Order: sequence, then C-alpha cells, then structure tokens
Amino acid sequence: MTRAAICHVQLELDREPQHPFGERGRLYNLYVPLRSDGSVDAEALRRGHGCCHGTRLRSGHRPVGGRIRLGDGGELVLEYDGGPLFRSVLALDAPLAVGASIPVTEANGEAHRFQVIAVRPV
Repeated sequence: MTRAAICHVQLELDREPQHPFGERGRLYNLYVPLRSDGSVDAEALRRGHGCCHGTRLRSGHRPVGGRIRLGDGGELVLEYDGGPLFRSVLALDAPLAVGASIPVTEANGEAHRFQVIAVRPV
C-alpha cells in the first residue's frame, strides 16, 4: 500500500446549465491525505488530528473554513466552523486528480459538480 501525503486539492465549479463555462469565483480548497493514485486514504484521514481541513470560497463573500471528516458512506464531509449542520458533502466517485469532476452537495442543499483544477503535496 502506498503511503498517503497531505495534499492541497483545489476544486472549481464545473460547467452546468446555469454556468456553461463553470465559475472561477466558486472554489473549495481542501487539505486531505491522498495516495499516489489520487484516492483519499481513509485511515490517514481518521488519524488526521486536525490536519484535514478545507475552505469554501465565493466571490463577494468571506471565506468559510472548517474541518474535513469521512462520512458514513465514504464521502468527504466539510463541516464549517458555523456548526455541524453547516456543511458540504463531496461524493468520491473518482480519485481527486486534476480534471476529475466531483459531485458536491453544498451547505444549502444544492448539488453541483466541481472540477479538480490542482493537486499539490503540502
């Protein structure tokens, strides 16, 4: 098994009917343990001790940060500092590799797809 490294993963709103070109001002910055194939190392995430965190960025709004944990179904849950009900859920149906499209259910309940635009070891 390949040892995981904490990586900075940046997601940007992907193309969708309301945003045919995506949206550069709608981003997530995630810091999670990834294996070399881009898959999240669930065990390392559980042992993360606070190193796994993320930030939601929106044009015209203050950044909102929080911690990342593994959900019951294997998804990533970004729980914002505003409380446990204020969160985004990232379904991991693909590795977190540049170009991958990741489904995200945002804090307001809306579902969108975000494209991985960068992955860098920290």
